[in-house]
Amino acid sequence: MIQHNVTAIPQSSLGTRQPARRQLRSIDRWLDFQDDAVSLERRVRAFTRPYGGAVLLLNDQVCRVYKVGVIDSPGRHRPGEILARDPYLVVQCGKGALRLEDIEWIGKRTRDASSAAP
Repeated sequence: MIQHNVTAIPQSSLGTRQPARRQLRSIDRWLDFQDDAVSLERRVRAFTRPYGGAVLLLNDQVCRVYKVGVIDSPGRHRPGEILARDPYLVVQCGKGALRLEDIEWIGKRTRDASSAAP
């Protein structure tokens, strides 16, 4: 038979306390199309509802983004350049491209991005 001798050790005495998570700031919401599409997609997921969405500047208008998709892009375009508008806006990133599926132009109601082009 196996004996179970367990000794409790207080965690504070181990000296390996986990560091606190960095507080998110409002500037963390902004998307920079110089970054790769996969990183931007993760950032959008982190800030999606109920957290107010990620934010970007597109055609000199501020909008919130709640859902995106990552697509392959040959990379011949500048980051931030709009590649397609039908049915969704597709924007070139540093690596890959983002399909903006659910966006809200600031001051307007939320709608899917297929009908939201400025």
